[in-house]
Amino acid sequence: MSWWIGLCGLGAVLCSGGSAALLHGAETRSAAAWVVPVAVLWGAFALAAARLASKVDARQLPSGWTLALIVGIGAIIRIPLIGTPPLLSDDVFRYLWEGLAMNSGHNPFAEAPETITGLDDVLRGRVNHGSLTSIYPPLAMAWFRLLSGLGGTVAIAQGCTVLADLTIVASLVRYSRRAGHGIWPGILYAMHPLPTLESASGAHIDIVAIALATVACLNWIEGRQTSAILAAVAGFAVKLLPAVLLPALLRRSGRPGAAAFILGISGCLLLTLPFLAAGDGLVSSFALYTGTWSFNGFAFPILSVIAGGSARFILIAIGAGVGLWTIYKKLDPVASWFWIGSAFVLLSPTVHPWYVLWAMIPSLLMGSWGWAAAAIPLLGAYAVLGTLDSSGVWSEGVWLWVFTWPPALFVLVLERFRSTRRADSADLRNHSPPQTGPGMGPRPDNHWR
Repeated sequence: MSWWIGLCGLGAVLCSGGSAALLHGAETRSAAAWVVPVAVLWGAFALAAARLASKVDARQLPSGWTLALIVGIGAIIRIPLIGTPPLLSDDVFRYLWEGLAMNSGHNPFAEAPETITGLDDVLRGRVNHGSLTSIYPPLAMAWFRLLSGLGGTVAIAQGCTVLADLTIVASLVRYSRRAGHGIWPGILYAMHPLPTLESASGAHIDIVAIALATVACLNWIEGRQTSAILAAVAGFAVKLLPAVLLPALLRRSGRPGAAAFILGISGCLLLTLPFLAAGDGLVSSFALYTGTWSFNGFAFPILSVIAGGSARFILIAIGAGVGLWTIYKKLDPVASWFWIGSAFVLLSPTVHPWYVLWAMIPSLLMGSWGWAAAAIPLLGAYAVLGTLDSSGVWSEGVWLWVFTWPPALFVLVLERFRSTRRADSADLRNHSPPQTGPGMGPRPDNHWR
């Protein structure tokens, strides 16, 4: 069994190396679209390894050794991509620019990149939407300052983001063992192409926020409620969505948790103080993004045909309803994150591939493989890079939706169907007479769903 898992890991390493060679050799961003077929093969290796690992009895493995091995696998797969040109997404240039601007005394919420000259005009010229001010929460801005202070290169941003991503790997391994899911969720995430590409190549800030949210979930299941709240607040201060954990965490933590929440929010406010002079600039670009941006959304294109300009408001209302439902049902933090994260991916007008991580991580924490499998066809959204013209504008047609969403929905429905059948079978076994005899000892952990 371990040999087959090792071969799948080798396949993932080769795909990572192949992707790195492709990105290094690409003369234009359009050529980066060839990463898509490599990612599909890569995803198949990751899913196969997880399927095999689901048959391993995790209780027979030393926890420290297993954790180090899986994190090591994740590192080996990610390292080849560090230093590659960020052709799949150029967001990292915005991160580095805003860090440089802040370290030079500028306020990115008050001054758009194109209004500042003389710092690093080459970097400034690579910032997307240079006429817009920043949209990021205060702790994300601190992360950008850190990246700039460490040298401000793409490779440094990629390396630091990989460290955050490996924190997710470690937290997922520990959480899954504690929850009884075994080791397969950690192996699947460590080998998966989506987080690898988005951390080691894209250096996306979402990875940092998700790392804090995952640490919050780990602290919660291990009984450290105040630490869980502080981690969730920190994640919120990086990219807002980890706030979905807070109602469930606060409901379970009493006065110490409330004190931790107040402390965390106070810290966020202090980090915000240097930017307050920007006034409306604090929210203007974010409002523009939420009100006008769209890319490869699932529900938005369909609803836009039916409801026209009201589509965004309807989707926001549905998403808010899902959030209120999780509070009404008193779901635990991970379940709340799963439902709200899934709603975010399905309802958002803009669904870049890295957005899928917001549903994939809680899915794995719950012992479900659905979103991890769906993420593979959704990586196909990068195929749009193949349509880039000389001015850097791509052409998003109906073909992109058809290419990505139907296969993603198919595997999500398949996972739900298999999970339901397994739950029904478990109920039947629980009502069956107890079985005894030779070979009827403890079964290995197997929560492949």
